[in-house]
Amino acid sequence: MAEVRHVEPNVGKFDNTVLHLTQEGDPCRMWSNATIDRQLDAADVCPGETIGIKKSEEQYTYETDDGEEREAFDYEV
Repeated sequence: MAEVRHVEPNVGKFDNTVLHLTQEGDPCRMWSNATIDRQLDAADVCPGETIGIKKSEEQYTYETDDGEEREAFDYEV
Protein backbone atom coordinates (compact mmCIF):
# COMPACT_ATOMS: atom_id res chain seq x y z
CA MET A 1 0.00 0.00 0.00
CA ALA A 2 1.20 3.51 -0.80
CA GLU A 3 -0.13 7.05 -0.59
CA VAL A 4 -0.41 8.93 -3.87
CA ARG A 5 1.47 12.23 -3.59
CA HIS A 6 1.43 13.37 -7.23
CA VAL A 7 0.53 11.96 -10.64
CA GLU A 8 2.88 13.20 -13.38
CA PRO A 9 1.49 12.51 -16.89
CA ASN A 10 3.29 12.50 -20.25
CA VAL A 11 6.82 11.75 -19.06
CA GLY A 12 9.58 10.49 -21.32
CA LYS A 13 9.72 9.36 -24.91
CA PHE A 14 6.47 7.39 -24.71
CA ASP A 15 4.45 9.90 -22.64
CA ASN A 16 4.01 7.52 -19.70
CA THR A 17 2.70 8.45 -16.27
CA VAL A 18 4.97 8.56 -13.22
CA LEU A 19 3.30 8.02 -9.86
CA HIS A 20 4.94 9.84 -6.95
CA LEU A 21 4.11 7.74 -3.89
CA THR A 22 4.96 7.48 -0.21
CA GLN A 23 5.35 3.93 1.05
CA GLU A 24 5.90 3.37 4.77
CA GLY A 25 6.92 7.03 5.04
CA ASP A 26 9.51 6.83 2.28
CA PRO A 27 9.00 8.65 -1.03
CA CYS A 28 9.23 6.57 -4.21
CA ARG A 29 8.36 6.91 -7.86
CA MET A 30 6.78 4.30 -10.09
CA TRP A 31 6.39 4.25 -13.86
CA SER A 32 2.78 3.45 -14.61
CA ASN A 33 1.27 1.81 -17.67
CA ALA A 34 -2.02 2.04 -19.60
CA THR A 35 -3.68 -0.69 -17.51
CA ILE A 36 -2.86 1.03 -14.21
CA ASP A 37 -3.74 4.49 -15.61
CA ARG A 38 -7.19 3.31 -16.73
CA GLN A 39 -7.95 1.86 -13.29
CA LEU A 40 -6.71 4.97 -11.47
CA ASP A 41 -8.88 7.15 -13.73
CA ALA A 42 -11.94 4.91 -13.29
CA ALA A 43 -11.55 5.06 -9.50
CA ASP A 44 -10.91 8.84 -9.67
CA VAL A 45 -7.80 8.45 -7.50
CA CYS A 46 -6.38 11.76 -6.27
CA PRO A 47 -3.30 12.77 -4.29
CA GLY A 48 -3.66 11.86 -0.62
CA GLU A 49 -5.42 8.56 -1.30
CA THR A 50 -3.92 5.18 -0.49
CA ILE A 51 -3.66 2.58 -3.24
CA GLY A 52 -2.32 -0.92 -3.73
CA ILE A 53 -1.11 -2.31 -7.05
CA LYS A 54 -0.93 -6.05 -7.62
CA LYS A 55 0.86 -7.59 -10.61
CA SER A 56 -0.55 -10.83 -12.01
CA GLU A 57 1.67 -13.88 -11.92
CA GLU A 58 0.88 -14.98 -15.47
CA GLN A 59 2.07 -13.24 -18.61
CA TYR A 60 0.05 -12.77 -21.75
CA THR A 61 1.14 -12.02 -25.30
CA TYR A 62 -0.17 -9.26 -27.55
CA GLU A 63 0.69 -7.76 -30.91
CA THR A 64 1.65 -4.09 -31.29
CA ASP A 65 0.36 -1.84 -34.07
CA ASP A 66 3.67 -2.54 -35.85
CA GLY A 67 2.97 -6.29 -35.80
CA GLU A 68 5.57 -6.94 -33.11
CA GLU A 69 4.71 -9.58 -30.50
CA ARG A 70 5.19 -8.54 -26.86
CA GLU A 71 4.66 -10.09 -23.45
CA ALA A 72 2.97 -8.24 -20.59
CA PHE A 73 1.31 -8.68 -17.20
CA ASP A 74 -2.08 -7.55 -15.95
CA TYR A 75 -2.30 -5.25 -12.94
CA GLU A 76 -5.03 -4.72 -10.37
CA VAL A 77 -5.31 -1.39 -8.56
